[in-house]
Amino acid sequence: MATCSTSSDSEGVQTRRKTVLWLIGKSEPSLPDNVLPTTGQVLQTVYYHHKIWKKTIPQSLKLTTENLLIVWDNARIPVALEQNIVTKTKCCVDEYNLLKKNKGRESSAQNAREYRFKEELSQLFDIAHKDAEQKLKIEEDRIFLRDQRGPRKMRIAGVDKISAKKEERSRERKEKEDDRRSREKERKVRKASVSRWTASGSESEDSKEGECDIDNDYEIEIPLYYKKQLYDSSVTDKELTKRPRILQTMLSSPDVTSTLDRINLSDRKFTLLAAAIARANDEDVDKGSLSTATVRRKRSAHREIIQSELKEEVRCRCPQPLVVHWDGKLLEDTTDIHNPKKVDRLDVVVTGLSLEKILGIAKLPSGTGEAQTNATIQLLRLWQLEGDIIGMCFDTTSTNTGVIKGTCKLMQDQLDRKLLHFACRHHMHELIIGAVFNALFGSSVSPNISLFERFKG
Repeated sequence: MATCSTSSDSEGVQTRRKTVLWLIGKSEPSLPDNVLPTTGQVLQTVYYHHKIWKKTIPQSLKLTTENLLIVWDNARIPVALEQNIVTKTKCCVDEYNLLKKNKGRESSAQNAREYRFKEELSQLFDIAHKDAEQKLKIEEDRIFLRDQRGPRKMRIAGVDKISAKKEERSRERKEKEDDRRSREKERKVRKASVSRWTASGSESEDSKEGECDIDNDYEIEIPLYYKKQLYDSSVTDKELTKRPRILQTMLSSPDVTSTLDRINLSDRKFTLLAAAIARANDEDVDKGSLSTATVRRKRSAHREIIQSELKEEVRCRCPQPLVVHWDGKLLEDTTDIHNPKKVDRLDVVVTGLSLEKILGIAKLPSGTGEAQTNATIQLLRLWQLEGDIIGMCFDTTSTNTGVIKGTCKLMQDQLDRKLLHFACRHHMHELIIGAVFNALFGSSVSPNISLFERFKG
């Protein structure tokens, strides 16, 4: 009986050695599915595969990584590449093996390494993508990721039905788009083949007319499918001639985008208008890609194309000496209809020998010289014209002409060179005439000047 008990105790010790690991604790067959796993939980699963299932370390790392990816995918958080995750897990295993190898040493360095490793075991095994927080569109997912990196109080409750429905709709849209592209590709191939057979048939007829006594029995072999398309007028009209594709042409035209911006037509209104025009031309709108988001995307892309073309045109006409003009004005803020207020707007123009171009109309946080300078310099750098500026045209307000914080002084400091000053003639003559009038008639205290009242009468 004693022998049996000793044998049983030894087997229990061996089993505990396999399942209970030094520093890590009891090995587990799988990772928890309601939280993002910690480093300790990942190592417990790796060694479960290695010790209990008798897998090699690379196999254990791969199985654990697959389980880890499932948990992070349920949390809907973007992760790094799988090979990078395997490498990170292997580094943790190597560090643990090195510590275990030297666990018999009683030194302060070894104790410090063990203490630091124990702290890491309770922390999140972070495999999130480096831009995960920017890629996450739902604020709750960002909060959950930050919580798992810190106090770890939140849990994965289950499947988000709303997000799942959105993903299902997105997948269906993608499948429909792929199907539409494949059908369009087949149609183009079919049309090209028909054109090729048509050309071959016309060439054979010409050769028959010219060399009829050489071979009167020669005939082009056309497959039945293409022969039907060639001679069946109804199919030809539908497949070849009755598809103007007005919708795609409108969406892919920068001129249409420029006109829409000019007449201030919204994306929603243009979507309705484009659908009506397409239906009037017998085009199937349901098979096309038409939505407010698509129109907005196309218009944004076309604006970038038009902007790049304008910039390239301006650069081709440079280098030449340029004068930068700016002027500010208080205007209604049309971007915020719920809170109407007036904001400072600054228009910036450059002129030269053969160039006159509006660079932009900036919205300023204030009407100070510093704000005007920053906006003007940013527009000049955006158009790559800051090296061609030789002068400044401005009105004679203190915001522009101040010797410390004036726009002229700050702009010269930022461009690091002296510029010619072209003050507005109207404002300069206004000051001179005002000074002469005050010297002759005295300063006025109201807009109703007696001399002008006499002339008016």
